[in-house]
Amino acid sequence: MAVTRGRQKWLSVISTFANILPCLTNIEILELMTSRLDLVYNLEPVCALFQVSSSLRGLHIRDMITNEQTVDELLNAILRKPTLEELSFEDLALETDPYIQTWKQYLSSTTMLKNLSLGTSNWSLQIAVLEGVLENKSIEKLSLFIFKATEESMALVTRIIKEKYAMRSLSIVTSDDELF
Repeated sequence: MAVTRGRQKWLSVISTFANILPCLTNIEILELMTSRLDLVYNLEPVCALFQVSSSLRGLHIRDMITNEQTVDELLNAILRKPTLEELSFEDLALETDPYIQTWKQYLSSTTMLKNLSLGTSNWSLQIAVLEGVLENKSIEKLSLFIFKATEESMALVTRIIKEKYAMRSLSIVTSDDELF
């Protein structure tokens, strides 16, 4: 019974937060994370914040993206927000990603993004991110987690090191079963 009450209380807190989030129009950096694996969080309020905030320049999301519909909503909101300077997705828990080309196009076309951090085991998405970063002129800091070191991915990393003069920081963390 305590678990049920605890879950109800938690859902009430999330609901209240979801209602006030779009009102935070002066917020510059938004960090969202959950340690509750049973919680399916709706990122619709975050997308609404993108529409109303002129100040939002950083978005950090961890352990909250678990389905493709959420990615679709969030990616569409990000594409409409060209002023983002920081973007971080940790533990992006998707096995497939139909939006790989969209991610690559966004990264290669955005001119404001300075810091990008991505944690995903989706190898195709990792490659698309590396290719997008290669074409980007503004990214100064790149962090990749759960990285799969393959010949193709390492060739792209090598090109980034050689060709990206704007790059100030590069951090690559391999998954437990991957070694250089």
